[in-house]
Amino acid sequence: MISTYFKQRGTRIAVPQDQFEDLMAKLRQEFLDTAEDHLSEIDATLRDMRTGSSGDDSLSDMRRRVHSLKGMGGTFGYPLITVISHRMEDYMAGLDELAGPNLEDTQIFVDRMRDVPNTAAIARALPDKTGFDVAEVGKTDVEVMLVSPKDTASLFVERELRACGYRVVNEPSSFAAFEHVVRTRPDMIIATAVMEGLSGIDLACALAAMPATRAIPFALLTSFEGSDTALRELPESIPLIHKGAKFGDDLAEALDRCGIT
Repeated sequence: MISTYFKQRGTRIAVPQDQFEDLMAKLRQEFLDTAEDHLSEIDATLRDMRTGSSGDDSLSDMRRRVHSLKGMGGTFGYPLITVISHRMEDYMAGLDELAGPNLEDTQIFVDRMRDVPNTAAIARALPDKTGFDVAEVGKTDVEVMLVSPKDTASLFVERELRACGYRVVNEPSSFAAFEHVVRTRPDMIIATAVMEGLSGIDLACALAAMPATRAIPFALLTSFEGSDTALRELPESIPLIHKGAKFGDDLAEALDRCGIT
């Protein structure tokens, strides 16, 4: 009989495959029940926000619930819930309150999480945050994943990309970005060269080596010059975007080289 082994207090316990599958099915169902509870509470909070009857900590509570869903989705076999939750967190980042269009956009995230289809198309259809008047910026369907710690530099890059009308998804972790690139297939990736753990250079090399991702355009945000030994492993096809005075010109050249218009 096929068995699966668990460790419990230092002892390996053989679990028959049929029992293991039953256990996993039970855990997945429990997750879905928990997720539905979180989504129902978020729905209720959004209704209260529309009528002006929400509490002072409503937005904080919503953020906690979304963060919880993000952490559990992939663990129980629903990675798209993790993807949508991450984008919902990113959308709400920096907002002191939800009102008007922000409320309706947030509702879309909740509704799409209930759908839970495992497809990148649903992630691309999610609302995009923006700091610009949509009447002033010609929006495109081009999605750029910015892999960079959330600091002043990344906010500047994100603002410039949004000013060009691009959708921007900010991912501060290279490890998380690796999974999200495979699942959501952005049109372009811009990563900071120096990052904790897995650097942007490592990420570029890894994605360039994989048939599933090598065709996705990639640019590196760096203060290194092309001749620097730190860049010796970087594929020659990857353009460099230098921080500082050359940023604007380098960004325009990188977008052109990557065929992003």
